[in-house]
Amino acid sequence: MLNRLFVRNIGFRVTTLTAASSHSNKTFQPTYSYSTSSSPQQQSTTTTNYASHQQPSSQQSANKQQQALLNERFYDEEKFKDISKEPFAREITDVLLGELDNNDIEIKPDGIIYLPEIKYRRILNQAFGPGGWALKPFGGPVVISGSLIRPYALFCLGRYVSESFGEQPYVEGGHLSFATANEAAKSNALVRCCKDLGIGSSLWDPTFIRNWKAANAAEKFYVNVKSGEKRKFWSLKNGNSPINYPWKESSSSSYNDGQQQQQTQPIQQPQFDSSVSFDEVIPSISQPKQPQQSFQSSSSSVDHSEELDIDSPVPPQLKKYAGKTWREVIQDPKGIDYIKWVANTLTGKVKLQTQAIINFLNEQQNQQQ
Repeated sequence: MLNRLFVRNIGFRVTTLTAASSHSNKTFQPTYSYSTSSSPQQQSTTTTNYASHQQPSSQQSANKQQQALLNERFYDEEKFKDISKEPFAREITDVLLGELDNNDIEIKPDGIIYLPEIKYRRILNQAFGPGGWALKPFGGPVVISGSLIRPYALFCLGRYVSESFGEQPYVEGGHLSFATANEAAKSNALVRCCKDLGIGSSLWDPTFIRNWKAANAAEKFYVNVKSGEKRKFWSLKNGNSPINYPWKESSSSSYNDGQQQQQTQPIQQPQFDSSVSFDEVIPSISQPKQPQQSFQSSSSSVDHSEELDIDSPVPPQLKKYAGKTWREVIQDPKGIDYIKWVANTLTGKVKLQTQAIINFLNEQQNQQQ
């Protein structure tokens, strides 16, 4: 009986919650021209050549990337006109420097706290009004060493405020499309520029970080139900940022017990109780000092898990995408909604497969934040 599915992605090893770029050694190498002429004939030279996937030499590629990033428009003195001429009005600065709502702050598993990008946009809209601020690009996107990079400058009420390079991990042919990676780089640049306006400055204050973590987050031990590995992750106390499969929460005492047992006994096969739902999978190290746990069973079993290759064909139940792979489906703008519909409608193995794909997409989205 199949109890668990997890996605194996060529290019993204989701089983370990880390991205790998072993899928392809190809690097997306667009070419750029920064001609400012407005004639139709010359405008054609400013078009980014996304269609030609030619692979120049490494030296030519490095020179082209450097030229694209260090273009003269990004450092043009004209954009700095009236820079720091006067402060913004008091009612604007009160919004920009306002205290953050603790409920708006999120925490990553490694303990880094952050404010979601949409919150920065809302603060800017509240301070300057929609249309009162803009993030202007100064050059096209460039892919360097697995990262999509694009320069931006933030203007508020027609005045230059700050500039930064937006950055987003990107591998051609991976799960993330070029357009989505470009949008993520824009959001990254916005967050960096907003630092100069003082938005969310407390997120970099060590004292605030310690106090916020003590009041709103907790660091707990988690066990990988596939490998038995144990690690500590941060999550919100209100449960709104759970650590997803294959990690399962484990008490610190059981962690110490497991460490001692590893030194004295060989690792045993995981135990599985037929009365436990498939969401409760047993760690690979037995824990005799926790007799109350519902994992215990007098009969031995195995971890009923299976790898789902993201480049494998979808099951025939997904009639709308028959003959296509999972990767092709999730790259379709309507494909993800269709997968969610199948997960909520159908049953059996296809339900587990679609749920595994959804979990995979959620993990990728979390890593981009």
